Amino acid sequence: MAQVGSDLQKPDGLVVITHDNLPDVLLGLQLQEIYGIGARMEERLHRAGIFTVAGLWNATPHRLRRVWGGINGVLFHQMLHGADIQPPSSRYSKSIGHQHVLEPDLRTTKGAHEFAQHLLTKASERLRRGDYYCRGLGVHLSWIGDLGGYWDEITFTETRDTGFLLARLEQIWKQIPRYKPLSVGVVLLDLVPAGQHQPDLFAADHHRRQKLSPLIDRINDRYGRCSIGFGLFAPDVRAFKGHAAFHRVPQGWEF
Repeated sequence: MAQVGSDLQKPDGLVVITHDNLPDVLLGLQLQEIYGIGARMEERLHRAGIFTVAGLWNATPHRLRRVWGGINGVLFHQMLHGADIQPPSSRYSKSIGHQHVLEPDLRTTKGAHEFAQHLLTKASERLRRGDYYCRGLGVHLSWIGDLGGYWDEITFTETRDTGFLLARLEQIWKQIPRYKPLSVGVVLLDLVPAGQHQPDLFAADHHRRQKLSPLIDRINDRYGRCSIGFGLFAPDVRAFKGHAAFHRVPQGWEF
């Protein structure tokens, strides 16, 4: 909003935007006059039925999350409404995720699905090694061409069981459009440190299943990555051990 205000009377004036004059001060603008919206994003907004700044202002965070194809849509919604986003500092992680740009042969619905399963298996292992549980799973894809992206998520009782998470992925995948994918990613959301974990008293079977995933981790530690897992992935997917991440230092077991 500071950037928008500095442009409203440029170069001969400065407009101060406050909560008191929002959204009125914005309603006379075009979409591309809002900082962060370019020509392609405007096209994506149009496809979502948003043609004016008023429509943008009234859109829900969930709707903008779908337009942006991820959490950036929610952050944009908060900043548009005047939030000064300063993430709270914490020694705990908030999420764990993996994303991959698909090789040309895997740019199919089936290829993206198999790679999403592979990435989720890896993220689940990181969850356990970090001694966390999660309460949600998010899936995002980007499409070939100018079709934008897709985001969906599901919430559940705290877990770190790979089999349970793969089943939730299948629930989400039924809703995903069948466009040609460019990239796929998964994010484990709303993490809970193990010391704060609240077990479900009515899910005895789930507790027993959770013993299987750590056992698989130990087998892979002993015999090598992907020696055993939840189903047999395609050779192209199984051969992928992971690239060095830009936002964190990966650990040796990930390769």
